[in-house]
Amino acid sequence: MESTVPLRLGRVKPQSLNCDQPETVVRGRARKHDGNWLVTLFLANAQRGEADRSEA
Repeated sequence: MESTVPLRLGRVKPQSLNCDQPETVVRGRARKHDGNWLVTLFLANAQRGEADRSEA
């Protein structure tokens, strides 16, 4: 699977990588440091767990 993340200063908005699991996203931050880009990305699982679903 391939995805493009725009390189802009600031937060990287959550972006889904798989339409079958839209709540699993890539998010992070991009900044400049000594003239170079420093990009931090996280794979985040925002799916609701079984306990959360039973309470809804």
